[in-house]
Amino acid sequence: MTSSVMLNRPTSLITLPVNVLLSLPTREHECFLNDYSDKVNFEASTYCRNFPLYVRGKLFYVDKAIFSANSEFFKAMMDSDRFLEGALGRIEINDESPEDILTLIRAISPNYLGLYPDAVDESNVCSLLRLCDKYLFLNLKENCLDYLQNYEASERSTKLIFRLFCQICSMKWDVCNFEELEIVSKAVRNCLDELLRYRSVERLAEIRQKLHDERKIKICEAILKGNVLFSHRLSFREEVQGLTCQCCSRIRSFKSVKRLIFCNSCLKEVCNECRRTPCWTLIDECYRALSTFYGYSNHRHHLSLLLQLLLIFLHINCEMSSNGYGDSGPVRSASHAGSWYSGNQRELDRQLSKWLDQAGESVGVARAVISPHAGYSYCGETAAYAFKQIVPDTINRIFVLGPSHVVSLSGCALTTCSLYRTPLADLHIDQTVNDELKATRQFDSMDRRDEETEHSIEMQLPFIAKVMGSRRFTIVPVLVGSLPGSKQLSYGKIFANYLEDPRNLFVISSDFCHWGDRFSFSPFDRNSGVPIFEQISSLDHAGMKAIESLNPSVFNEYLKKTQNTICGRNPILVMLQAADQYRKMNNHTHEFRFLNYSQSNKVRSASDSSVSYAAGALFLHPK
Repeated sequence: MTSSVMLNRPTSLITLPVNVLLSLPTREHECFLNDYSDKVNFEASTYCRNFPLYVRGKLFYVDKAIFSANSEFFKAMMDSDRFLEGALGRIEINDESPEDILTLIRAISPNYLGLYPDAVDESNVCSLLRLCDKYLFLNLKENCLDYLQNYEASERSTKLIFRLFCQICSMKWDVCNFEELEIVSKAVRNCLDELLRYRSVERLAEIRQKLHDERKIKICEAILKGNVLFSHRLSFREEVQGLTCQCCSRIRSFKSVKRLIFCNSCLKEVCNECRRTPCWTLIDECYRALSTFYGYSNHRHHLSLLLQLLLIFLHINCEMSSNGYGDSGPVRSASHAGSWYSGNQRELDRQLSKWLDQAGESVGVARAVISPHAGYSYCGETAAYAFKQIVPDTINRIFVLGPSHVVSLSGCALTTCSLYRTPLADLHIDQTVNDELKATRQFDSMDRRDEETEHSIEMQLPFIAKVMGSRRFTIVPVLVGSLPGSKQLSYGKIFANYLEDPRNLFVISSDFCHWGDRFSFSPFDRNSGVPIFEQISSLDHAGMKAIESLNPSVFNEYLKKTQNTICGRNPILVMLQAADQYRKMNNHTHEFRFLNYSQSNKVRSASDSSVSYAAGALFLHPK
């Protein structure tokens, strides 16, 4: 019996499974042995495959010996009368699709030649991993992880790479299984590197047209937007020393308008083409911050996938229409929700209410405020002091001026969006004022990718939405670049016309001193005996005093003398110029008062670092 099978088996084929060798060589066996077919029909019963498996009413016949040998879960159900499935001689699965279960069956079942034709690939590896965890197929799971561990994206087509990328992004991974996360993270990174290396925009666009799954469409759109979530972060250092891009090694001439840009994360000088490529130093910094936040500081390097997916889904999971557009224009998503601040509406509302309550009573009716733009866990309490001075009943329009961290600007830029989303409410852009500002020919338009990446404006919006509540109002986001004195005055004159209207409010987004080697700014007096954090505080308070003077020249002189790394110095100077012009045009007195100051860390050693935050408000009083 056995010999007849062995005689008909080609010598080049591997040994047949034991259960096949011990079975009678039926006509069906002989047919497959003769034509070496890989196809197996699991909907038909054979001598070996005779155990019925119902999946949502669809019947498959599986080999009891193979399932029992590979899965303790199925072994317990099939081999024991203690379970209903074993007593009845059949298994019913109603919480999985027939297609997924068939993929699993094919992956563990050899054909009549002892071969496994349905190998693990991009189309099934993630679904197989999920089913392996659920049904305890340990050996198959190891094969799937080996596939991801050794995945060579450079040898695969764009379509297959994208398929695997979508599969991984659609999975829910166990964040406590650090070994598995590290393997899957490597596969994600390989996929991203390959997709972005060739910038296969046209190919991805073609794939997107053929997709019908909304989640996959949004993943594709996130890639097509130019990898903005991983791009290099600009420093407020305006000049760089080198001529060669440290990413692509291309040489820039002195006369080139496309000058190099200094990345504040990886400390490399990169060209304009490379600044949107992934900055892995920035991502690693985020990994460490996130792992510390969630209490995994001892395993922070294992959490790479968690943040990788988080960064991706900042785009994907935002509540936006399927095409990303409102009635009249693009919609900017709350791209930092879920990382820099809570993306949960109730939790965010509760946090903002708590901080605003702690800020005490309002000291006046603010016409402009200065507020920090770091993560809320660092600066939320301080920012609340600024927004506590806002009286919503008097406001119809809010100008939000924020510094640019992601693109080099020589002026100011306006949004092309019609709507900014926040977890609390959608904020509508004042298109009329936007058009008025554009008519001055002093404003550029924000690049959509840069606008999504920039955080300085977005970090003000949840507070604005909270304070304004149900009142109808519009916003005017303005991204402020590096401004020489003449441009500060020019923009100040433009905005002074709007400051004159008491229905307008200005929100100026700025952090204060960025101290430490990673910011290339760490001055302190070693011999004074004063702790470094107190020296930083003195430096900041001198700047705050200069701002309170409401004299742009005094603040400019302070910056020139101290070189303090106040990232929102240009928006602040625009506000000071506007207030000064308004004072000259009207019979008013004005006062600026700082209300709170804090630091992200109390620096005590030269190797440490911190960022400072301050909240203040501008009050105008008729004489």
